Amino acid sequence: MSTRNPYLERFGGESSVDFCEANFTVHSHVAEPYNTVSAIFLIGLGILGCIHCAGKANAYVALFILLIFVGFGTIALHATLSAHGQAADEVPMLLLTVGMVACLAEARGLIRNKIVLGLFTLLASIAVVLWYFYFQHNYIIFILSYSIMVAFIVFYLGYLSFYPRTSPELDRARKNLIQPLFLYGIASYLGFGFFAWITDMLLCDTVSQFFFGGLFLHSLWHLGAAIGSWCGIFAILAVREEFHGQPPPQLTWLCAGLLPCISISAS
Repeated sequence: MSTRNPYLERFGGESSVDFCEANFTVHSHVAEPYNTVSAIFLIGLGILGCIHCAGKANAYVALFILLIFVGFGTIALHATLSAHGQAADEVPMLLLTVGMVACLAEARGLIRNKIVLGLFTLLASIAVVLWYFYFQHNYIIFILSYSIMVAFIVFYLGYLSFYPRTSPELDRARKNLIQPLFLYGIASYLGFGFFAWITDMLLCDTVSQFFFGGLFLHSLWHLGAAIGSWCGIFAILAVREEFHGQPPPQLTWLCAGLLPCISISAS
């Protein structure tokens, strides 16, 4: 599918995955330019999240920094289609899910001691990195590992979004804040982004005939994943504010009303 890849010798050989966009047809040194440029969604929302949380929720700044790393890793993968570029994309994705699981555990008081939380996060991060590099050339193993952690986040956040609270004030916050963030994130991540990803992976030959040659499908996954991650991070933060007795945050909308967000109390 691709012309000669100039990066294979320098960057660990060929990636174990390829995408629908034709390779090296626009530029001889950028494998998939549209997929590469669309990483700006991940980087941009990561930067915006860092700015919004800075000084008020520093653990969540770390999550948005990881989202930025996912974006730069996405550039590395789609520009080179090399094994090193693939690792630069997929390792931050795994670390971001580990960080979100850790923040979710802290948000609900499942891990209350900060030292224990830090050790859990560190050891889990080391474990997933070692696991990744042991199975690096098996894309299915990565997909399964990533999907399991995402499924845990989705199902637990979904439970917290729909489980009624005993306090009327907290239940209003659940309905008016946590639930909308969760539903918007799910719609973006699964309903929009994942649908584009699976279509790109499984129906490339079919959609290439009528959908701009399949150019934009994986780019839509980047957009959906960026918004879904954004909503997931802020939904976890809203759960934390609730559990720790902070005043219920307010749901706000950024980017001309297209991007949900929350007000954050300093902590």
